[in-house]
Amino acid sequence: MCRKHPGKIGKDSHTPQFLEARVVLGFALLALAVPALIVRGYALWTKVAFLAGFLGSTIPFCAKVLSQDRLVGMISPLLLFLRAEILGMGLAVGFLRRLTGG
Repeated sequence: MCRKHPGKIGKDSHTPQFLEARVVLGFALLALAVPALIVRGYALWTKVAFLAGFLGSTIPFCAKVLSQDRLVGMISPLLLFLRAEILGMGLAVGFLRRLTGG
């Protein structure tokens, strides 16, 4: 879709803004996790800020789900993180294919 309609990137009315933010925050968390495995205490406050931002973006959804199903509500931040990462990976693969002409 990005190839067919490049002007719509960032203006997608179908994708909630929270989801776009979660994709960015989730990738930032993963990008910071790799160096953190090597260097102890690497960018601790930055990781905390990204994690707080991500979790903060899940509060409205989690609150609604908690009122209906407690277990699903408790695991929904993890599920939302996985969803954001999978969507972001698909977007990244698409961009890489476009850059490499594949």
